[in-house]
This record gives sequence, structure tokens and C-alpha cells, in this order.
Amino acid sequence: MIKKRYIWEDPTIILQNKEDGHSLAFCYDHEEDAIQRRPSAYRLDLNGKWKFNFHYGAEENREFYEKGFDDSEWEEIQVPGVWQTQGYSKPIYYGASYPTAFPRTPNIKRIFLLK
Repeated sequence: MIKKRYIWEDPTIILQNKEDGHSLAFCYDHEEDAIQRRPSAYRLDLNGKWKFNFHYGAEENREFYEKGFDDSEWEEIQVPGVWQTQGYSKPIYYGASYPTAFPRTPNIKRIFLLK
């Protein structure tokens, strides 16, 4: 018999410390707009081209949020997107480069093989 030490080693536990799934809800002025799935006037779509300025450190462009800030020399990136894959810095999203979050144990393999 295999002793299960960690909950993440049990493939039958799928809802531990997890928010239940739910649908997104949007407001509409008229029922017909919702039925026809027309765009809601209360939803702001952020997809598209965004101004982007990549640099190391926090000292450069500290007033970028103020009205009248000159961002004419900034480049644009596509949103949604990953700025590393659009030519800025180097990708750091590879799982192999992150430290191991949990101790490695052979128990996970044994549980899957026995089920």
C-alpha cells in the first residue's frame, strides 16, 4: 500500500483551494442586446496596439502616467501578448528555469501507475 503524503499527489483531488468555475456576466441596457450578443457599452476591450517602453530599473520615465507625457519615441506591442516574444529582453517563462516548487518524489508516478 502506498502512503499518500501530499494532496497534490492524489489525482482524485481536483478542487482543493480552488475557486469554483463561473460564467462571466456583462450588463446591458436592453434584454435584446444581451440575447443578440451585441457588444456591451459597459465593457472595455483592451486588445490592440499599446505603447511600450522596455528598460531596466525604475528611474527612467517616472512621470509616464501624467497627462502630456511624451511617449512618441516609445514602440508598440500587441495586447494581449507576451512582450518577451515581441523582441524585448529574453524569455524567462520556461518552466525549466524556475526552481522546483515541491520536493521531487517518486510517489506521484506510482499513484498514476496503480490507478
